[in-house]
Amino acid sequence: MKKTIIAMAIAAGLFALVHAIGAAMPDSASVPATKPASAPASAPAETAEITLLHINDSHGRIDPYQVKGEPVGGYVRLASLVKDIRKTSTSDRVFLLHAGDVLSRGDRLTRRTLGAANVQILNHLGFDAWTPGNGEFYDGTKNLQARIREAEFPVLTANVTLKKGGGPLGREYVIERAGPVKMAIFGLCLVRPSHDVSANLTVTKPGETSKALVPKLREKADVVVALTHLGYGMDRWLGENVPGIDVIIGGHTHTRLSGGSRVKAPDGRETLIVQAEEYMKYCGVVNLKLRKTGGRWTIVESAASLVPLDEKLQPDAETARLIEKLKAAAEPGS
Repeated sequence: MKKTIIAMAIAAGLFALVHAIGAAMPDSASVPATKPASAPASAPAETAEITLLHINDSHGRIDPYQVKGEPVGGYVRLASLVKDIRKTSTSDRVFLLHAGDVLSRGDRLTRRTLGAANVQILNHLGFDAWTPGNGEFYDGTKNLQARIREAEFPVLTANVTLKKGGGPLGREYVIERAGPVKMAIFGLCLVRPSHDVSANLTVTKPGETSKALVPKLREKADVVVALTHLGYGMDRWLGENVPGIDVIIGGHTHTRLSGGSRVKAPDGRETLIVQAEEYMKYCGVVNLKLRKTGGRWTIVESAASLVPLDEKLQPDAETARLIEKLKAAAEPGS
């Protein structure tokens, strides 16, 4: 009997212990679920930047000249600015472009060399592309072809071909890289029908050329730039009527567009139009910011400005020495 009582006491104690432990444990429904592992932070968006430096209608003016008693212009000042921007820019690439009328009119050195000295200076400054203006044709097709051969960069003439043989005068376009971004530049020229040289050339209307060419360029490049010598009115027409052009860098009308002009293209994009007046009073600067989304590069921000080529810029000594050398070589008996 005594053993039975002891066994029952032990069993009761064990039961009480189990019950107490169970009461201390939270209900399974109240146990917080294991916290899921944090999703990896999304990678930062891919971005890129492009800077476009541009001049137009320099008209053979190699040296600085006076405006209201102050020295302006000249390749020595342009060279100084370009060197500084190339050195300090954070862009993936800085391009230097000329929108035409390099050779026409001009100073003594331009006329004596029929523009050969001008092209040597453009080579020295490291230009990336040039679209000839109507003034480039005034010394004849053969002279322009010689200058094109001398150029160490693409000369763009998408709407002009040679009648004899049907070959190109220059190149239609060029595709260049700026870091991860591919940029297409195509050139549109103005040739006056009344000028004798037009008899040697086939000139297609700029709108017709652009509507045929730009869709092909959009398949090959992320950014499309038209480098034109047509005038501001025609540049606006192109921007409003030809889909697919991101930037139009123009010349011919000597228009000062301090912050650029913007038009809505047929495909909904905003096309930026710029021009830097004349005679290298200014160098135009376009900055493009791009972001890669869905596997495609898109311009998310664009800005345009004009930098005066005035006395605040120190003349570049290396370029000055080159010009003096070219002047000496061009003089009779040299």
